[in-house]
Amino acid sequence: MIDNRRFPNDYVVATGDALVTGLTVPLRLLIALSVWFLAMMVSTAFAADDDNGDLFSGINARFISGGVPGGRATSIAADQSNPDVLYVGGAASGVWKTENGGMTWRPVFDDQSTSSIGTITVFQKNPDIVWVGTGEGKPRYGTGVGTGIFKSTDGGETWRNMGLKASERIQRVRLHPNNSNIVSAAVVGPASTDGEE
Repeated sequence: MIDNRRFPNDYVVATGDALVTGLTVPLRLLIALSVWFLAMMVSTAFAADDDNGDLFSGINARFISGGVPGGRATSIAADQSNPDVLYVGGAASGVWKTENGGMTWRPVFDDQSTSSIGTITVFQKNPDIVWVGTGEGKPRYGTGVGTGIFKSTDGGETWRNMGLKASERIQRVRLHPNNSNIVSAAVVGPASTDGEE
């Protein structure tokens, strides 16, 4: 449970935890569109048994995600002062950024030593400061391994590894509401051995 008294501006989306708090309108729209898209894909799977099968005859159902490694979004973070700016981290696809409310996305973490993302946090007093904990925080088969905690001071254009390089999996990063250099990290560590950090 997140203590919102300690971090009053904390906006969290924790996939798989059924924890969705304080979502902005663009995030709610993104989630609603994702649910609608999933419903459309499920309905096409049953189209062959439907009397109106001709309506969906040109659409084939296909498996999109779930059990496939890398097909999972692990973190979403938003700039509260500009709802058009969102970051999404993937289990094995790095960090993606949109500056137009999700109309277009671009990768901003491709030059780093890992593409497995556990969490993304935007410092709301200066949204150019973004922290990323690498390594998928929920170990399973095909889980990506991270190489530490990264910080950007220019909205994701450049990154610097700030440590915890051997931690492998960082599930959460929380920032002090007034000082982006006071950081708490929930480190899961290696999946099958004791960690060094």
